[in-house]
Amino acid sequence: MDYSKAKNIMIVLLLVANIALGASYIGRQNDARQARADAAANTERYLTQLGVELETEIPVDTAMMPVLYVRIEKGGGQGAYDGRDVELSGGGEDYYAVPDKRGDTRAETITASRALQLLVGKLDSEELSGLKIEDIELVFWVDRSGLGAGEAEDTAVPAWKITTNKGIYYIEAYEN
Repeated sequence: MDYSKAKNIMIVLLLVANIALGASYIGRQNDARQARADAAANTERYLTQLGVELETEIPVDTAMMPVLYVRIEKGGGQGAYDGRDVELSGGGEDYYAVPDKRGDTRAETITASRALQLLVGKLDSEELSGLKIEDIELVFWVDRSGLGAGEAEDTAVPAWKITTNKGIYYIEAYEN
């Protein structure tokens, strides 16, 4: 048996198998992206039926994001990590979150469509009346409401920041 010829045949077979697997993976990714785009379009129609005006596009992509361990400090400024803002709510306007280190693992975030559905489910009909959604972005969020203002450490989780004409809402981006 000619081992050189057998080796070349095995290399070609493995190459063909890798190409087939790659094509399958890309196809699945495209299908998932199309499903998220369809969900965004359906969510947009649903919001319209509720009388909610959408002044921005619903983001289609999701992300793998860790939690962040942050320090809460007094003074001006806003923290950022990996190109995303670190938002602090409920801690007083003169405090901000400074990223210290990230968590060990990353998890998939929910879609912006899902976050909008969760928001609409939380609001009553009076709050929905005349609601205009101005912006939707994925941020790291520290909820300090109910805690005293002051310098401390905390955890920032991925969240969808939904800016409306009636205020800013944060929806945690990890599926509960």
